[in-house]
Amino acid sequence: MLKKKSVTISGLVTNNITGDALIGTNILLYKDSISVKTSPFRGASTNRFGFYAIPNITIGKYFIVFRNLGYQSVVEELDVTISHGALNLNISMSPKDVELEEVVISDKREKEVGLSTIDVSPELLKMLPSFSGELDLFRSLQMLPGVKTASEMSNGLYVRGGSPDQTLTLVDGVIIYNPAHLGNIASTFNSNAIHDIRLIKGAYPAEYGGRLSSVLDIKLRSGTK
Repeated sequence: MLKKKSVTISGLVTNNITGDALIGTNILLYKDSISVKTSPFRGASTNRFGFYAIPNITIGKYFIVFRNLGYQSVVEELDVTISHGALNLNISMSPKDVELEEVVISDKREKEVGLSTIDVSPELLKMLPSFSGELDLFRSLQMLPGVKTASEMSNGLYVRGGSPDQTLTLVDGVIIYNPAHLGNIASTFNSNAIHDIRLIKGAYPAEYGGRLSSVLDIKLRSGTK
């Protein structure tokens, strides 16, 4: 059986300014014509010496495309008329800047979260166990990590070892000196009027001064007319 004769297309791809070999240049070989809808007939890429080779090419008309990132693409037309041997095609490529479309990066600033700060919503308080069926703010806060109680009858907050008088209690920015009544059995706050609760157990900002242990900042709901 006679072996089918074919041609090998090979050559070097270099930078036309520096003469350096271009590594990883893609070579696409199209038969008869270049069309976006059709796949290349053959393909290859240059090695670390800038050399490429496309074997087993028969007689015919071809278009060969050289592509490399950062270089102007080169298209050459080949008319293979020999049935065997080698066809040498060296290519020099010109550098070209890669132009990208405008990139817009946008984001929303994340809310600052202070150290040892817990935001408690009224919805969460309603889910916590209550004393005698009545929601009590201080007893609910005693279930948070870092908050302890002296006894079951005491309603004072002992935050990280501090006594209740070392906790700064604010209601809409106003200091409350007696946040509990009936001998610290019940808190003085109406849970239905509370809008937001923030407990800062340590490292609180300088705007909260006058206490050593923690800060309990309570915001009330806005009234209606």
